[in-house]
Amino acid sequence: MDLFDAYDQHRQNLVDSTHLQMRVTLLKTGLMKTKMGEPTWRIWRQARDPEFVAWFEQEFFGGPLENIEDSKNLEWETLNMKKV
Repeated sequence: MDLFDAYDQHRQNLVDSTHLQMRVTLLKTGLMKTKMGEPTWRIWRQARDPEFVAWFEQEFFGGPLENIEDSKNLEWETLNMKKV
């Protein structure tokens, strides 16, 4: 995800905060506004360090998300997906 790169580059002072904020705004007005935003993040967050996870969840969800098991994630269960 481009936001991951922008965040890492901002932490290393390679890009300024406006570059990072632009990526945040794009996600906030796009994918993260849909009902699949949170479930998608729950997959992505497994690949990130705790500092990034804390920043992301504060920025997008207003604070840390409750830990839930995949089997209890109702959004995934209601997807219209067909097994092949």
